[in-house]
Amino acid sequence: MYIFQPILPQLSVHFGVSETEINWVFAASTLALSLCLVPWAITSESIGRRSVMLGGLLALPIIGYAMMLTESLTAIVFLRAAMGIALAAFASVAVAYMVEELSPDAFTKAIGGYIAANSLGGIAGRVAGGVLTGYFDWKTAVFVIATFTLVSALIVVAILPKQQHFKPTRGFSIITIEV
Repeated sequence: MYIFQPILPQLSVHFGVSETEINWVFAASTLALSLCLVPWAITSESIGRRSVMLGGLLALPIIGYAMMLTESLTAIVFLRAAMGIALAAFASVAVAYMVEELSPDAFTKAIGGYIAANSLGGIAGRVAGGVLTGYFDWKTAVFVIATFTLVSALIVVAILPKQQHFKPTRGFSIITIEV
């Protein structure tokens, strides 16, 4: 998500638009993510957390590769919004999945790792985006990150345990965490 933050000035020059206009490349994903958290959580109540998470994760590299194929700023903004939607699929249900599938002790350890990984991912995305664009160009940076995301998503598909404790419901229910 954060790969574009350090390269917005280069994109502004590349597309010949103002800093305000190019900010939509970053803002579109954040806006879409925030708007789609609750709908994905509701969806996961009926179709399952694992399928929602994996669908979002597998969509990310496809969206990344699609960004490389366009020279349209409008298309990139829409693809970034799609990226926010895909990211929301994972972010909205990951904790609920952990609560349902892990013991309380394992959950405590896993949630710490989840928070740390989110922080590290944000930093790594910013650094990688800036460094790769500095040496190559923004499309190369997107290609490298999309490829890393594809490999990572396939690893998650392979190792993420099937849901054993999920009970489908209609609508949205609040999950309580007992520690």
